[in-house]
Amino acid sequence: MSLTQRLLLLLILLSPVYLPAQDKKPGSSSRRQFIEDARIERDAKNLEFLDTTSSLIPHEQIRNFKGLNYFRANPAYKVTATLHVENHLPVHISAGEKNYN
Repeated sequence: MSLTQRLLLLLILLSPVYLPAQDKKPGSSSRRQFIEDARIERDAKNLEFLDTTSSLIPHEQIRNFKGLNYFRANPAYKVTATLHVENHLPVHISAGEKNYN
């Protein structure tokens, strides 16, 4: 793991995070919690892009990767949805040269 990856992981682990119990109802997050959850998810996504074994970024460009650009997290745009699966067929997503099944 690179120094950047280690620092990001350390930042995530040391950041003050309150994760409510599993009885949390969808859509009940406070504004602060929503923003914190978004930050955690975004930090994790950036770590995925820094992982040289699975990143979609070419290996030679990873060292210059500073993170994805996001809009400010805003709970006003939060969408709560229920996904209903109509069939059990696999979904194939192609991302450049890598395929994810």
